[in-house]
Amino acid sequence: MWQLIRRLARKSRPPQPEVTVLMATLNAKRLVEATIASVLSQQGVRVEMIVCDGLSSDGTLEALAAYGDRIQIHSRADRGVYDALNHGTALAKGRFIMILGAGDRLREGVLKSLLLHAPTGRHPLIYGDVFMEDLDRRYGGAWTAERFRKENLCQQGILYERGIFSLLGGFQLKYPILADYAFNIQCFGHRSIQCVYVNEIVADYLGDGLSANNRDEAFMEDRAMLVHQHLGLPLKPSKPRTNEAPA
Repeated sequence: MWQLIRRLARKSRPPQPEVTVLMATLNAKRLVEATIASVLSQQGVRVEMIVCDGLSSDGTLEALAAYGDRIQIHSRADRGVYDALNHGTALAKGRFIMILGAGDRLREGVLKSLLLHAPTGRHPLIYGDVFMEDLDRRYGGAWTAERFRKENLCQQGILYERGIFSLLGGFQLKYPILADYAFNIQCFGHRSIQCVYVNEIVADYLGDGLSANNRDEAFMEDRAMLVHQHLGLPLKPSKPRTNEAPA
């Protein structure tokens, strides 16, 4: 009898989402509609959308509320965008997590397309390219460890398997602007994470945001060390002074 009840209960539960899309907002009323529309219009994949808001005061919360139960809204004081995103990853139910900024837009049908390339490994990471609207160009390509010395994957092009955040401990708040850069270095260097590139534009990236207009001094100081520690690349020697000959 109890086995029958349990089976019926399992059948009555709604299926779990395949992808959770996270968006952190703060006074972004004019930008959120385009992003949400691009997420909710994805076909052939079960998607949940979680918005972590930092107590907006410009009408963002009212704009979000208009979507009713089609999105989840969590508004709270936070310690910055990565604190908000760490909160969101803890709430996510999807097998994969994608992170968008307000104003970014997913390409039509892209989530279904990316999932077709999901490997069978325990912790897959699937990534593609983005179109950078502020620079009017495509950005991405298959990534190498060496590229992390100077540049980062665009977060809007990545599907992270949800367990990766538990495996690595989430975003490090010591890096207020480029914590995703440090996180991606860790991902590419971890033996349990399988990174797969898909030659496709995943999202239109608005650009001109936090990382474009601010410098993360803590991360820039640590970048070479992070690349060395997680990716095994040698620390590059400092350039000799002009009055010194190289050894």
